[in-house]
Amino acid sequence: MEALTSLEKTLSKWYKDLPHLPKGFTEWLAENIWWLVVIGVVLSVISLLFLIPAALIVLGITSGVASTYGYPGAMGVTGAGLAWLSITLSIAALVITTIIEAMAINPLKVKAKKGWTLLFAVAVINFAFNIVFSLVDINIFGIFTAVLWAAVWGYFLFEIRSYFGVKHKAEAKTAKKA
Repeated sequence: MEALTSLEKTLSKWYKDLPHLPKGFTEWLAENIWWLVVIGVVLSVISLLFLIPAALIVLGITSGVASTYGYPGAMGVTGAGLAWLSITLSIAALVITTIIEAMAINPLKVKAKKGWTLLFAVAVINFAFNIVFSLVDINIFGIFTAVLWAAVWGYFLFEIRSYFGVKHKAEAKTAKKA
């Protein structure tokens, strides 16, 4: 957790000098981020329900053909193994991030720092898995895409960061007294 906090502090310095989104949009996003996360969790669960059986069928067929007949047009044994690794990692990443996002919903509703931190953890986990996928597939473009996606996701997360946690609670108390 300390590593995540340290990364958060470093990235906040990087993002603070960038142009900011309009205040009305960031307020709307901070208020409604939990709904967006709920939609994401539901879509992730639905995709898991279809992804797991489909992956088992496709990989079973291709692995069987590759290992039984040694057919050169098939993936081959090594290709089938890498496909299994890639699909297993994809499913694991989806399950892990879906669980963490589901855990973030209630804290996001009350604008607790824990909710924002959980979304930040999901961004870091997605970035790490995307880098691993790209290395397994030997895909340089995938690494570039992972960095770009992480930068954009981080930008939006850090734009709403001030609405979550201690800083936000202090602003809310001051507003109530006035």
